[in-house]
Amino acid sequence: MAPVVLIVEDQPLHAKLFRDTLNASGFRSVTSATGLEGGLMAARIRPDLILIDVILPDMDGRTLIATLSSDQGADTVPIMAISARQDREMEESCLAAGASSFTAKPVVLAALVREARRLVGVTA
Repeated sequence: MAPVVLIVEDQPLHAKLFRDTLNASGFRSVTSATGLEGGLMAARIRPDLILIDVILPDMDGRTLIATLSSDQGADTVPIMAISARQDREMEESCLAAGASSFTAKPVVLAALVREARRLVGVTA
């Protein structure tokens, strides 16, 4: 069965691009445009990976990352943080909140797929 990726991204074009790329690479992806909806979806569908844009319309993505990381306990789902801010401070704050990895925009799609595969333990 294909690993499920929850994509929390408020920009429809980015969400579609990430979803289509991951789906074409053997994943099954679902999207959410807000942090609140993303948190609810994560609890409901139990994805294998969560991709979170750090800048969301309703909350800071780092808050969502921290909430999901603490709620999951021992069986933590890997979280990939994505941000247009490319500075070291942003990366460190995302990792400190509980993200498993950080990717800066513009996203290199091949690298996104490689990292998603690494995080869920799937080889190409």
